[in-house]
Amino acid sequence: MAKGVNKKTRIIIIVLVILAIILLATRWVNNSTGKATLTNGASYDTISLENSKYTDCAYITEDDEWRVTESATVQATDTETGEVVSATDSCIDESRVLEYDCQSGKRNKRNVVCPSGTSCKEGICVVK
Repeated sequence: MAKGVNKKTRIIIIVLVILAIILLATRWVNNSTGKATLTNGASYDTISLENSKYTDCAYITEDDEWRVTESATVQATDTETGEVVSATDSCIDESRVLEYDCQSGKRNKRNVVCPSGTSCKEGICVVK
């Protein structure tokens, strides 16, 4: 530190650096978790391979980690057109959800059958 910088200023600088590191680490973890928290009782299809054409995937909303009791929106770049597109979890029919997720920068999707006693409403499984 330069001469003349008092102890209080040094402490403030150190605290700001620590806060910046924490903020960056939190953002990195929230944008690329790649973890899955599956919903008990739900039946998950395999992850669709067609979505490998979507890159630079990021969450616009909170990551729902494949949980069908929550909805998420992701955006990704279509490598064929260069267009940035968004996709939100949605109902395929009364008993199935189309779930989107980002893993390693790729947009993935899979069909999920809602657990027994629930049905799909607005992209999530809710109690009937």
